Amino acid sequence: MNLRPLALLLSLFLAGPGQAASGLESMRGRAQTARTETRSLRGQQQTLRDELNGLATRIEALKAQHRSRLTVGTELEAALRRSQDLSGQLTGLAQAVVAAEGESERAHLALHTALSDELARLRLAWDGTTERSQRAELLDAMRTLRAEREAVRAALPASRVPALDRASARGDDPEDLLAQADTLRDTEDKVRERLKALRGRITEVREERDLDRRMNDFLGEESMFDDQDRRLRMRLGSDQTIQVERSEPNPPAFQDSSDPPPSPNVGGRPNEGGNPGPDRPPFPMQSNRATDRRPHVETQRAQDLAAGSAQDLPAMEAEAARLESLARELEGRASKLERRAQEMGDP
Repeated sequence: MNLRPLALLLSLFLAGPGQAASGLESMRGRAQTARTETRSLRGQQQTLRDELNGLATRIEALKAQHRSRLTVGTELEAALRRSQDLSGQLTGLAQAVVAAEGESERAHLALHTALSDELARLRLAWDGTTERSQRAELLDAMRTLRAEREAVRAALPASRVPALDRASARGDDPEDLLAQADTLRDTEDKVRERLKALRGRITEVREERDLDRRMNDFLGEESMFDDQDRRLRMRLGSDQTIQVERSEPNPPAFQDSSDPPPSPNVGGRPNEGGNPGPDRPPFPMQSNRATDRRPHVETQRAQDLAAGSAQDLPAMEAEAARLESLARELEGRASKLERRAQEMGDP
């Protein structure tokens, strides 16, 4: 396989921007030289004209002085010779100015073409990149080149000004449109990032709601089994102990509606174990209260968690829908501006 043509093509492709920049600089230098030469010749021409005008006034004055004389004075003769010399120089300068102006026009037309080509190249580079920083730099360069091209157009005679493209004819600036499109793209990216975070939060809330609902159902089933077990243990008899704790004399939590059975008479003493008489103080009453070993869950919070943030979730879903619609709208507006700038940039 012959790699020489491929290497040549690659070298030309890589050297394209550099060659374009060097060609543009060459055109700028040529136009600057022609403009400087034309300005210098015009300055010389104006100086000679001023001198010739002053000399013509002096010649008229000398003629008035020597009107009665038959011979012409040496001063008047020298002034006349100098006037003829200045006229000849002005004739040559006029021809040089015309030639310099023609060269300047050709140089500025070539510079105008080079600037238009460079603008087209930068626009293609802008279309080929997605980096915001590079796009901003390209837009600044395009604005600078467009301003320079407008200055070149203003320096040309009206008859030699190139035809305006559609962008200038309609008074629109493609670079401004591209900058607006780039700003819309930035806003779209920010909206989509916010939308992504919001969707992640919605997923988390839904998972938390499902987990809390299942936990609440599990705690409800455990509570039902604990109540059944407690009633079963209480029916085993009052002589079997359950975990109790002493408290202040209050009505028993698990006391039967009937009177408690009398305590057994131990030792044969008639009044022991029975109800105390009126002359004996009663035994302190005990309150039997079962302790719930299950984890404590706040009722209101459990209901809120089980509801899955019923008030926040619809609001977040509505916000997500709004952000998605806004992102699509921004994308459409940016694409429309980019197409319009592309159409206007084509001559």
